[in-house]
This record gives sequence, C-alpha cells and structure tokens, in this order.
Amino acid sequence: VLRGTAKDIRTLTGSDVYGFATCGQTFTLEDSTGSIDVLYIIKCQSGGNILSVNEGDQTTVYATIHAPPTTSLKTSNDVDTSIKALATKLVKSAP
Repeated sequence: VLRGTAKDIRTLTGSDVYGFATCGQTFTLEDSTGSIDVLYIIKCQSGGNILSVNEGDQTTVYATIHAPPTTSLKTSNDVDTSIKALATKLVKSAP
C-alpha cells in the first residue's frame, strides 16, 4: 500500500490478450521519500465505477511492486524507471 500525490497523469487504452478493451492510467506517485511510477489497467466494460485520478490528487494505491531481476537498488542513486507499482486498486484521499 502506497500513499502520495499523483503527478504526470497519462491515459492508457488498448486490449488484453483475449481482445477485451482495457483502459487505465499511468502516473507518478510522490511523497516525502521519493516517487514511483504507477500503472493501473482495468477492463473498460467492468461494472461499477471506474476510478481515475487527477493531477495533484492525494491517492492510496494498492499495488504489487515490479522490479526486474537486473535492477540494482543497492548501487544506484538514480531513480530506476523500470521499477513500477502495478496497481490493483486506487482510493482517493479526502482533500
């Protein structure tokens, strides 16, 4: 579970391997410790409300962190953009 401010919002559209339409967002989640890229993709025709975040929204992200095995977190001071949070749920915080 990650909490922070959503920045650099980008909209995603496409389809999954079964041909179902997918939609979602990718954005950077920032807090006082740093930032991480978040990828949130769902089936567009899924029931219920489809939550999206806006620039500056305080957001809680439920996610799995994906870091390729070649990533060296111990030796790099640079932000590695290959490390991503693959979101399963988004919750906007009250302002």
